[in-house]
Amino acid sequence: MNMQTALGLIMLNPYNANCIIMQGARDPLRFSLASFPSRQPKKAMSWGGLSSQTVGSTQPVASPDLKLPDTQADGISSLAFAPSETLNLVAAGSWDNSVRLWNLQEQASQGLGMASQGPGIMATPVGEIKHQGPVLDVCMSPEGNVFSAGCDNKAMMWTPNPAGGAPQTQQIAEHSAPIKCIAHVPQLPCIVTGSWDQTVKFWDMRQSSPAHQFQLPHKITAMDCRYPYLCVATSNKEVYVYNLAGGIRPLKPGGAPIQSQIKAFQTRCLSMFPDCSGFAIGNIEGRVAIHYIDHRQGDKTVEFAYKCHRIDAKDTPNKTAEIYAVNSISFHNRYGTFATAGADGSYAFWDKDKRQRLKAPTRFNAPISCASFNHRGDLYGYAVSYDWSKGSEHYNKQQPNDVFIHVVKEDEIKPKKK
Repeated sequence: MNMQTALGLIMLNPYNANCIIMQGARDPLRFSLASFPSRQPKKAMSWGGLSSQTVGSTQPVASPDLKLPDTQADGISSLAFAPSETLNLVAAGSWDNSVRLWNLQEQASQGLGMASQGPGIMATPVGEIKHQGPVLDVCMSPEGNVFSAGCDNKAMMWTPNPAGGAPQTQQIAEHSAPIKCIAHVPQLPCIVTGSWDQTVKFWDMRQSSPAHQFQLPHKITAMDCRYPYLCVATSNKEVYVYNLAGGIRPLKPGGAPIQSQIKAFQTRCLSMFPDCSGFAIGNIEGRVAIHYIDHRQGDKTVEFAYKCHRIDAKDTPNKTAEIYAVNSISFHNRYGTFATAGADGSYAFWDKDKRQRLKAPTRFNAPISCASFNHRGDLYGYAVSYDWSKGSEHYNKQQPNDVFIHVVKEDEIKPKKK
């Protein structure tokens, strides 16, 4: 989204959808979206603890969760667990060009599970690989293979060595511009990549050329796949849905996109429901929208948008409301509830069906740049790391980039009874 003003050209930072750049002077001026007034689209609402008043204290808090050892030296862009009931591997990609992997294990004196108290887990570093540019996205296979992609225009597969030897890596994909998103689809099987070159490509990892690809009118900014559907968000704030069963074809006639309810500002993240009936998207203006693929037999009233990751004017020193990007949405596989994490440094759990908050926001003194539940839903990983939402002038090299693992209690994530 570009806009010409008397001060110069306002444009979205292509390297970070959280940050807006003002061009026209000698040096670009970057400023936070927190300085923007809220724009109220239709159907936006605040429900059951979703208003700006529930973001929480602006004071930093000490995390009771497990902090992973040996995290990266620069901003953490992406986080992924192995989609397995038995493996608790978690990978993180970073702007320092690295991908790191940890193995999470139960402590002998305390089981994991949803009912456990305290962390009850320990983490062991498994290894690291390097890209030739910043890593923008990671995902994993049920077998524990790590897939990563980024600003070197390449996607890599890493097979961890249990014996602790040198990592086994191979290049599996390439685009003509940075790869923003990567997904593993075991049912096909293939890897799907979405790039700023406006293409989505499907890769058989035994071949050097894509098995299938299609062009979209704008850059890919977010993507998620739960077979049989693939959802792709683009920089013009549209979402394209594809059915992968029996061939790759657009869900809507002519490949038409689904129009988001929160189109005023750019899409930051997208996550599909566990039952594949729809998806949630978050944007840089602190809003989340719930969309259904089939509109539940034409009833669009079940779709809605709400505000979150905001600090109310009464809770800020200058008495001006602050608005932050929604950096992550992650669904719980068992209950269908979900978590959001944002540039305001908080995460919270929600129930979309009852439109209520399940867990009050936990807040830190730095943005949460990415987050995810593990496959079983008993762990929630999140990275407390600078996300460039306030521009380069607020970047502090001394601030650590940490990944925490929260043991999820059942009463935090299970839908509440009426």
